[in-house]
Amino acid sequence: MQGRPTPAAASQQQRPGCAASAAQRRRRRSSTHCSAADPKQPRQQVEAAAEQPGERLGLLQQLGRTAAGVAAAAVLAVGAAAPPPAAAVLASPRASVPRSADVALRRSIPAFNADVADVQQRLEAVAFKLRIPQRKPWGSMADDVAAAAQLAAQPQRMLAGVLPPDAQQAETLVADIQRTLDRLARAIEVKDSDRTSVRVSNALELVANLELLQAPGLPYQLPRQVAAYPALAGRAVLELVVEKASGEAAFVDQNSSNGPQKRTTLQITLDGYSAPITAANLLANFQAGLYNNVTLDVTGVSVLAGSQPAGAAGAGGASDGADGADGASDGDAGPVAVRRGARGAPAALPLEILPAGDFEPQYRAALDVRSGELPVLPLSIYGAVAMAHVPDSEGGANGYVSSRQFFIYKFSKQQAGLAGLSFDEGEFGVCGYITKGLDAVGKLESGDRIVKATIVSGLDKLLT
Repeated sequence: MQGRPTPAAASQQQRPGCAASAAQRRRRRSSTHCSAADPKQPRQQVEAAAEQPGERLGLLQQLGRTAAGVAAAAVLAVGAAAPPPAAAVLASPRASVPRSADVALRRSIPAFNADVADVQQRLEAVAFKLRIPQRKPWGSMADDVAAAAQLAAQPQRMLAGVLPPDAQQAETLVADIQRTLDRLARAIEVKDSDRTSVRVSNALELVANLELLQAPGLPYQLPRQVAAYPALAGRAVLELVVEKASGEAAFVDQNSSNGPQKRTTLQITLDGYSAPITAANLLANFQAGLYNNVTLDVTGVSVLAGSQPAGAAGAGGASDGADGADGASDGDAGPVAVRRGARGAPAALPLEILPAGDFEPQYRAALDVRSGELPVLPLSIYGAVAMAHVPDSEGGANGYVSSRQFFIYKFSKQQAGLAGLSFDEGEFGVCGYITKGLDAVGKLESGDRIVKATIVSGLDKLLT
C-alpha cells in the first residue's frame, strides 16, 4: 500500500517480510509469558481433569503457580469447567467481534472493579440475547437484569476504585444506573423489544462511563522496545472541522435547525488502553497543528489525511530532520524511536495491535485473522481510524506505519469476507473511531479541506 489503505482481497497468504509470523508470535508468547497470552491452555487442562477427580488436587497446585492458573484453578475447584451457554454462543466469530464504535470502545476499557465488570457482563448478555429472533429468552434476560440491579444497589462496591475528585460524578452515574436498570426490568417484563434495546444500550453507556473513572491508566507496562515513545494512558477526544471544496451545502446536522451547511464537524475518540503509542502520536499531531488546512484524499474505502514524513519508507523510527537520531537497536525488535521534541516526530511508528484475549498490545506484527486472532479494536467498523502504512511496506511488511498520515475507514459489509470482516482486518492498528458526525464521512470528497483540527479532551493523559 502506497500511503492509503486498499482491500487486500487478492492477498490471502501471510504478508512477506513481516517481523513475525503468527506461528512465531505464538511460540514467543508461550516462551515468555504463556500463562497470560494463552488462557485457553489452563482451561483445557481443567476440562480434562474434571473427568478424573483423582487428578484435581495436583492440577490445582500446578495451576496456582501462575496468574492465569489461579483463575483456572478456581473454576476446577467449583467443578464448573464448561463455559456458560451465552459465552459458548459468543465464540462465533460473527458474534464476538464488535460491530459498532461504541461497543468496541466499551469493551476495550480495562475492568478494575469486578462488581462493575459483572454488571457490564450481564447487560452485554441481555443485549446478545435480545438479538435472538422469534422466541427471545425473556426470563433469562430478567434474571440478568435482576442480578445487575442487586449489585448496582450497593454503592460502596460500585464506587470502589474511584478517585476522590471524581466521586460526585461517579455517585451520579451509579444512581443513573440504578434508575435505568429499573426501567429496563419493566421493559423486559412486558416483552417490549424496542424499549429493551434502547434501555440496555443506555445502561451500558452509563456503566462504561463509570469504568472510565475507575481506570487510572494503562493496566500493563509498555515493552522496552517502545518505551521511548509518548503514550496515551486513557481516552482522548479530537475534533475535525471539514469544509466542502465545492462550497456545496452538503452536510446536515440533525441537532441543528440551520439547514444544510458547507462545513461539518467530525469527532474522533482515541483509545489509549488498546493503542497507547498510536493514539498518543495522533494526539500530539493534533496538538502540533499538523492537520490544519490539510486537503483530504478520498477513495471508496477511506478518507486519507496528512502526508508521509520524509524518510518514512523503510524507516524504523528515525526522526525526520534529525541528525544522529536516537535509533538504538533493540535486537530483532527494530530501532527505538526518539521522543517527540526539537527533532520532530519519528518518521514511522511500529504497527500496534491489541489482540482480543491478550493483556498488552503486540508490535510490528499483523494478526492472523484466519487462525482466529482478532483485535480488540476492529477495522471492520465504519469510521475506524488508523495510521496508513508507510510506502514500500504493503501490509506492514516491515512492521511500521506512518507517524503522520491517518485514514478513516469506510467499512462495507458488501465488500467483507468470511464472518463479515474486512479483508484488511488485522493488518492495520486501529487507534479510535469517529463518534460524532459519522453520517458526514460518506459525503466527503477528494479536495475537501480540514479547516481546523483541535483537541477536545485527553491531553492530560498524554505521557511523554
